[in-house]
Amino acid sequence: MVRATALACIASLLCAAPALAAEQFDLVCAGQVRKDVPGRWAPYTKTYRIDLAAGRWCLGNCSVVSPIFAVTASKIVLQEPADSSKSTDGSALTHDIDRTSGAVTNYSYRPPLFAGGSVWWWEERGVCEARPFSGMPAAKF
Repeated sequence: MVRATALACIASLLCAAPALAAEQFDLVCAGQVRKDVPGRWAPYTKTYRIDLAAGRWCLGNCSVVSPIFAVTASKIVLQEPADSSKSTDGSALTHDIDRTSGAVTNYSYRPPLFAGGSVWWWEERGVCEARPFSGMPAAKF
């Protein structure tokens, strides 16, 4: 009886491992970026670390770990979207990854905060490929 229980526990752990691995992964994304000057695109490559199980993500060396805003069957929404027609200052934000195509969209726009101020925006479009999870930084306290 004890042996059967132990085998059942081991089997359940082994079966759960692939599910956990599918919820933790890196995404290496490459595409085009433009900042402040419409039409001037430049190549970029970024690595995201995604932990769906913990609901966290980070970029590059993970100097900042952020909560994932939403996960659906079709998208991973990294940051809360903002619609310029609904925001109080006219800002807009989209930062998501399509789970089927791998397409990443990162768009941010802020209008001038005062008369004569400058518009601040950037747009990234690329495609991501999954890689093994490199982990999140350990908490220091």
